[in-house]
Amino acid sequence: MKRNKYLAVLMSGVMALSAVACGSKTETTDTSAGTTQTAETTADTQQTGDTAGGTVAAEPEVVEASVDFEDGNFAFARVCLTKGNPDNSELSVDTFGGSKALHITNVENKNMFVGINVDALLGSDVEKLARIVMDIGTEHSDGFHATSGKFYTYTGEKLTENKAGTWSVYLESANPNRLSFDVSGFVAGADNYILLTKETETSQTAGDLYIDNIAFYDAAGNLLTADSSADFGSPQGFENSGEDRSNLFGISGEVVMDLEGAGDAWSQIGYQAFTDEEWEALTTPGSVVEISYSSESGYMWMGLSGNNWLRIGVGDQDGSGQQYSYLNNSRNIAQITYEQIAAVCGDDTSAWDNAIFLESDSAFEVYSVKIGQQAANLIALNTVDLGIEGAGGAWSQIGYQELTEEQLEVLHSEDSVVVVEYSSEDGDLWIGLSGDNWMRVGVGDADGSGGVNAITDGSKCYVTYDMIASICGDDPSAWDKSIFIESDTDFEVYSVKVGHAAEFIPNNHQIDAGISGAGDAWSQIDYGITLSDEAVEALKTPGSVVNVSYASEGGECWIVMTSGDNGWVRVGVGDYDGSGQGYAVFDGSLCQVTHDMIAEWYGDDPETWGNQIVVEAASAFEVYGVTIGQSK
Repeated sequence: MKRNKYLAVLMSGVMALSAVACGSKTETTDTSAGTTQTAETTADTQQTGDTAGGTVAAEPEVVEASVDFEDGNFAFARVCLTKGNPDNSELSVDTFGGSKALHITNVENKNMFVGINVDALLGSDVEKLARIVMDIGTEHSDGFHATSGKFYTYTGEKLTENKAGTWSVYLESANPNRLSFDVSGFVAGADNYILLTKETETSQTAGDLYIDNIAFYDAAGNLLTADSSADFGSPQGFENSGEDRSNLFGISGEVVMDLEGAGDAWSQIGYQAFTDEEWEALTTPGSVVEISYSSESGYMWMGLSGNNWLRIGVGDQDGSGQQYSYLNNSRNIAQITYEQIAAVCGDDTSAWDNAIFLESDSAFEVYSVKIGQQAANLIALNTVDLGIEGAGGAWSQIGYQELTEEQLEVLHSEDSVVVVEYSSEDGDLWIGLSGDNWMRVGVGDADGSGGVNAITDGSKCYVTYDMIASICGDDPSAWDKSIFIESDTDFEVYSVKVGHAAEFIPNNHQIDAGISGAGDAWSQIDYGITLSDEAVEALKTPGSVVNVSYASEGGECWIVMTSGDNGWVRVGVGDYDGSGQGYAVFDGSLCQVTHDMIAEWYGDDPETWGNQIVVEAASAFEVYGVTIGQSK
């Protein structure tokens, strides 16, 4: 199967236009799933009698479907790697229950997310869509396990997320299970899609999913025709928005190298000389090399070759005891910094070798390589929406909107940040202020001014208070009060907000704490876990960072120290419990608590911290994983 070069996912299988499928329908209601279901007794679960070898399966029967996978098409389905603790799942079309079905193979024993672009499938008819019915089946190597998950729709021009229901396969005698979801709000031409997930505590056991016999109905119950040759495309937010930037630096002013390819364990790709532009970017202090990749082990690093041959970011994978590259939680983006290169190759950049190679300790594939400047990995908290959206051509502006007093008050705060959700042809975007003056902020050298670059990743653009002050002056009361958005290529803006900046801390060499599970509001997980000696040592080391991959109803998360000399103390709770403590940094999917936060609230001597941490939130929550990394 061929991997998608931008998501590092293995794709195959497409949904087919047909009315052929397997199973006989019986309308039931599955109260555990919370949705009306059409339970199917399918070929591999229909039992006609016992035999010495087990049961006898009946022939599949016909059910009504818009897509049945019999033609093997699959381009409108894609694995999503931007959600919590995602599995780098493989897609294919295989036989299940006597019928062809979309097979979602669990590769890493993580949560599974697969999107289907219903806009691409249905065209203008997507606006009639009122109900989606499908068969969902499960398969485990060690026998049947009850499995469940969630069903989301992303609708309208802004692709608003809606939880349409939950699903479950809880009986071996009803596997696959036919489920029905009521939906609405789809807009033609806006790449509206659905997302099926396996992300609940009951389904953490490694196992595969199958989707079959998808039927799209209008409000009158008429079956809608689907075009199975459709392509998933690039819905706003699916590939880029929410891209896993955990443990990484932001990157600005990046140069994209013409470098990609695949290799076996301990082989190298590249040996490619830098262009003058790439070399200048690499040898500028503060540079960072960012590699988008996949590998079986999850590790990736680079090297320089020429007069010397030196690995950089390999860590101790080759026994050298070097620093590790910075890896995100999804293990599909690696970063190597200027400082890490200098630590191996020396401070004199003129002596660095001029050719780059890429390597891993397992089979790997590289999808892109960028060189840019390290930037803060920002998020915006307590935001105020400015209500700006729209599209423009190169060097045009949208907005010119005068800010309200409330918006100005936030903007004039010294920790303020403007965040723009957008897309543009070259990934560039910035803001400007106009009034008595007209000033671009974050344009970099795109207009020849040599200004500061905004922090952009192709889907979000961050412009900080300090960036604005460097252009417009230190007195915010003198700043112009009207804001506009601009790019040097065609662009579209989906939202503009101003809030208070917080920063995720890049960290590497992460140790798995072995913590996962779900809890209700103000419950804690996991009291049954004692940290390994390696994890305790990592936690006690100055510069340590506790990273929690999670989801909670309210978006909040923190940790609790429980076994040290100072007893039971929350760290990073903020004012959720009325203590007025400092907040952990969290964005609804990643929470970070630093060594300094723990020291402030649990004591300066890490030898007294004990060997246990638990996770807590003020609302129902689920933890997908906890690691302890190093920021120094």
